[in-house]
Amino acid sequence: MVLSHCILVIIVAGLLATTAMTLFVLLVNKLTGKRLNVIRILGTMLTSKTEADGSTASTPGVFVAGVTAHYAVGFLFTALYVIAWERGLLEYTTADCAIIGFVTGLFGIMVWRIYFAIHRFPPAVNLNIYLPTILFAHVVFGIVAGWTYMLMRNPGI
Repeated sequence: MVLSHCILVIIVAGLLATTAMTLFVLLVNKLTGKRLNVIRILGTMLTSKTEADGSTASTPGVFVAGVTAHYAVGFLFTALYVIAWERGLLEYTTADCAIIGFVTGLFGIMVWRIYFAIHRFPPAVNLNIYLPTILFAHVVFGIVAGWTYMLMRNPGI
């Protein structure tokens, strides 16, 4: 695949996969009533704007920081996936993409645990619910990224 098409795939797959992942987390948020909004949690932590009661902030700056960081990481992981798929290092079957997402999710859990541990005033988030949700959200991410890659690489399917 030519470089310009790879970049387009990374952008489209990154947008779709990160959005699907975010929607999955928001669905779990609605079903459980817990504070699981990854954009607000990430933005609150990046801007150090945790409310006095431990809740996440909802200012425009927090939202912009959360969205920017979340999608930047999504594009980074999508780029790594596309490079691996293009070089034949990974398969892009649904099962393999779910496994890749799961492994990425384990990495994500590790990063979130460290970030919560070192942050001076993290929001009050139930990590026993949040982290497994993030794990399965990454499975969704991997599958959507893989399907998008497959469809854009093989448009006749």
